Amino acid sequence: MAPVVNTAVLTSTLRKLRDQYVDQTFKAVPLYDAMEKAGNIKKEDGGSYVEHPISLLEHSIITQISNGNERINNNTRDIEDSCRFDWCDFIAPIVMKGREMRSNKGPRKVIDIADNRLKNVIGMLQREWCKQVVRGDSAYLSDLNTLNGGGISGDADYTKGFFEQQAFGQQTNTVGGVSKSAYSNVWNNQVGDVNNNFSSNGEAQMGSLMADIQPFLVEGGVDIILASSASYKLFRQELQAIEQYQSLDARDSMAGKLGLMYNGAMCYIEPNLGFTAFDGSTKFSMYFLTSSSFCAYFDTDAMFSIGEMKEAENYDKWQAKTITRTQLAIDKLSVHGLLINAEQ
Repeated sequence: MAPVVNTAVLTSTLRKLRDQYVDQTFKAVPLYDAMEKAGNIKKEDGGSYVEHPISLLEHSIITQISNGNERINNNTRDIEDSCRFDWCDFIAPIVMKGREMRSNKGPRKVIDIADNRLKNVIGMLQREWCKQVVRGDSAYLSDLNTLNGGGISGDADYTKGFFEQQAFGQQTNTVGGVSKSAYSNVWNNQVGDVNNNFSSNGEAQMGSLMADIQPFLVEGGVDIILASSASYKLFRQELQAIEQYQSLDARDSMAGKLGLMYNGAMCYIEPNLGFTAFDGSTKFSMYFLTSSSFCAYFDTDAMFSIGEMKEAENYDKWQAKTITRTQLAIDKLSVHGLLINAEQ
């Protein structure tokens, strides 16, 4: 039996709705939204992997000219290196059963069902994308890079994750094929430890993180802080006496997200933070992020793209595949920070 609605019409409708829902759903993700505003949602035309340029060394040596007779030091170094990341590919189907299509005759009813399924799938992908990027323990997107370089207690140690709890200069993970220990003066993230006493150490350690990041900035600065629910509440209590307010335009652009300002950076609740690292004791509480030094890559033809609605072989159902190829990349680890043990 043919579907109630022409499959070509159903496919084109889903593709139009997809643009709306991807925009709405992912703009609700603070990290994604900040990267997009910084122009760091990048589209690539295929390829077997993502190669992302980074700078780890100083290119040349300064020569001071005091009397005009000094010899200029022309020794230079190739400063560019690159991180190489394999793509993360994933597919989630949008399925319409023949029985429900026959029970809901009329094009509008069928479109409404498809609309609801698409919303559900895009929302699921958003939640799973966030979980993997922030925590790293998604059961479905393990090929997607994660900010968590400390692992999950009782699960695994993530030796390729971006942020570690060890002090700056003492980190050992390998990010994008580049060893942190080989370039420990720049290819490490900053760390602040509240030692489970936010009222005494919280604001001081947050300020210390900002200060540690500052010397490494070339452009931009920390503009987004992701915080666990517990650390956000403690931070909120500390800020009651020195609250900052946004303009109406800035407030409207937040799209309903709950946030606080700290030294020019917006702080958001991130439900995936607050976990215990693999060492069994360290709590990952806040990420201090410079969005201009992050990139989310997407394949031009696979950015939550909707395939053709087709009848499934040997089943009374029709399905369209939501296809995504993506990867998270980072430019400079030293302009990002991790605040640990700030849950109490």
